[in-house]
Parts: sequence; C-alpha cells; structure tokens
Amino acid sequence: MPAPPPAPEWPDTGKTRTVIICGADGFGNMGEEAALHALVYELKTAGIGPVVVLSAAPKKTARALPVAAIHRRAVRRLSRLLSPDAVFLWAGETLPPGRRLWLYDTALFLLAKRKGAFCCLYACGIGVLRGARTERRVRAVLAAADAVTLRTPADQARAIELGAAGAAPVCDPALLLRQQTDKEGAPCLIVSLSGRMPRHRQRAYAALIRLIHEQHCLLPLFVPLCTRGDRRLNRRVHRWCSLGSLCSPNSPEELVSLLACARFSMGSRVRLSVLSLSAGIPCLFTGEGEDARAWLEELGALTSERFLSGVLLHCPGMPTPAQVAQLLAEKPETVREKTGQIKQMLKNLSAHTEFFERLKGD
Repeated sequence: MPAPPPAPEWPDTGKTRTVIICGADGFGNMGEEAALHALVYELKTAGIGPVVVLSAAPKKTARALPVAAIHRRAVRRLSRLLSPDAVFLWAGETLPPGRRLWLYDTALFLLAKRKGAFCCLYACGIGVLRGARTERRVRAVLAAADAVTLRTPADQARAIELGAAGAAPVCDPALLLRQQTDKEGAPCLIVSLSGRMPRHRQRAYAALIRLIHEQHCLLPLFVPLCTRGDRRLNRRVHRWCSLGSLCSPNSPEELVSLLACARFSMGSRVRLSVLSLSAGIPCLFTGEGEDARAWLEELGALTSERFLSGVLLHCPGMPTPAQVAQLLAEKPETVREKTGQIKQMLKNLSAHTEFFERLKGD
C-alpha cells in the first residue's frame, strides 16, 4: 500500500467572496468526498473564496481540507454567512435525494435565495420524480437557481423539461481530482463491491477473484467506498476468497494513489469508474441502474469507441474471465494516454470553465 500523498499546495488568492458548499460531505462516502476535494481545488485555483463547507462531520472536513466547515444543522451560523456577496453551491447530489435530506437541503437552498446569495446547482443529477409534490419542489429549486449545471446530457434534458432553460452539463468534479503519485502499476486489483448482492453472487465474485489471481497473478485490495453495507459486503467476499486485504483510505487523494498503483479496478459505483479514469487505470464497471446507464451514455456521446476500448468495460452484474482478459490486453501506457484524452474531452466539451468564470464575474 503506497504512503499517503502529501497535502496539495493551495494558492492564496486573496479573494473575499464567500462560497458555501452544500452536499453530502461528512457521511463517510469516499466518492462524494473526492468530488468535494476536487471542487475545492478548482475554486481555489480559479481565485474564488474563501470556501465554507456544510458537513455532517465538520471537524473531519476542516482537517482534510484548507477550508472552514460548519455543521449542516448550524442554521444560525449559516444565516450569518449568507448575503448578496455570497455564493451558495448545492453540489453533486441527485434531486431528489433521500426524503429527509432532500427537504432539509431544499430549505437551505431557498433560505440562501431569500438572503440574496448567488445560488447554483453544480454537477447535480435529476432522479426519478415520484408524485406531483416532488416535481413541484424540484421545479421550485430549478427556478430559484441562478445557474444550473448537471452531470450528464440526460440530466440536462430533464432539467430543461422542468423549466431550467439555461441548464448546462459539466464533467463530474471527481474526474478533476489531482493524482498524487507517478508510480507504476503494482500487481494488484482494486475491488469495490456495493449494493444488495445475493449470497450466490458474492461467492461467484470470490471464485472470480481467486481465478484472476491464479491466471494474472493479481492480489485483490478491497476498498469499500460508501456505506456500512458496502463494508460488510467487501469484508465477506474477502473472507471467502482468502486473498488480498481490506483497505479504508483516509482521503480521496490516498484513494487515487491506490488506484494509480493498481492494474485495474472492478465495481458497480459510478464514482469508482470516474476515479479510475482520474487515476489512469482501466475499470470493469458492473453497474446496472439508471445512473450507470446515464454515465455510459454520456461517455458514448462525448467520446468514441476507440477511446473507451481497453479503458472502461461494462459488465452488468458480474464480469466473466474472458472480459477480464480483454481488459488486461491493453498496455498500461496506452490506457494512461487514453484516459488523459478522455478527461480532456469531458472537460473541454462541458460548461466547466464557463461556470467558474461566471462565479468570478457575478
């Protein structure tokens, strides 16, 4: 396991416009924290700040990033920060998220709007709208936003249908996370299983991982990204295959370092495939849900089969040994070159740069 990377040097910009970020930080979701770290770096690089993060674990967030952090429930402190000179970024969530989180974050967003702050949705998604009341609330949020950016063209189309005529797509912030290591790929693979998985499939994954070890001499490193359920699932499959080790990275930068030192990754989380692209390694993507389809459609629309070949292989549910061999047929140097080109394509073809320029100008 590589040593934790050094903390990045954040430019001192001297700007005084406060940016308040509201997302899913502090809940133990490494994918969301990766997006937050990348977003904070982009804000600092663009000369926008200071930055304040609303977090469920503010002390942990303040230790990990050079930002101020307050608890998500500290409404009075938040209210004192909100003013016409402030920017309120609702970042990275899918609308609507879980019911309680959705209602609370909507209230914070509308409070910021009443206080006169510049309110933005950044790299959000539009999920399934169950019921007329939920649709009205999503429409109200989109109508109140001064700028709307979505993660995929499909989300952009839904937002336009709901009345956000100026909605624009941006690349996933986690794709912009800085790689903190230049080491060559080590003989290991990153496994990050998630979701509800029946026991027979868990045992099938354990058998597949043993076969990969026998055929390709790759030891597994199990890295759960999100919930306690993910950690239990990875621990169980690790116990059954009796190979490799479990790992819980302390920061998104450490996670990208682990990925950069691996031969490939395997899992169903969209954010795992994003971070694999960021680290320059191929990914066996096993996602089956609507988010997975939207992410693949976005990549298919913005890149070509020539770039995705050997970089991202979609294996819904469960990959086969033949698919593993197909992914490993591409040389690591070629994969790094392709992932670099894909990242640049996604950044160039999105409204990423224009969004930060607008924040600086408004």
